[in-house]
Amino acid sequence: MGKIMIADLHQVVVVYGVFGLAYLANTTLSLYQNIVNAKQHFSWIKLRKGLIQFVVLVVGTLLLVISVDLLVNITGFSQNDLSEVISVATILLTVGMAIIKYIKEAYVTLQKILND
Repeated sequence: MGKIMIADLHQVVVVYGVFGLAYLANTTLSLYQNIVNAKQHFSWIKLRKGLIQFVVLVVGTLLLVISVDLLVNITGFSQNDLSEVISVATILLTVGMAIIKYIKEAYVTLQKILND
């Protein structure tokens, strides 16, 4: 169980790197769009709320991956290739959905900036 969980946590850290980049791209583009193009004032409260959301997403998805690893171990799949497939699928589904969301939002914001 320990080796599988450590391997999964390593994969999660790598995927979180991609997630962090997508989130940072979205935040950076949104800051520019809101301040320069939409003429809004910079808000520390919005930035803090976004950072809290980022931390909650990271902790939440990490807990989901660990819980699935534990469930797979409890059900007896720990010696089977199926456990690795389930673990990878869990990582991709939980963190991957967030990555796609923020890449899409960053792309839409980039289009707005380029069109202004």
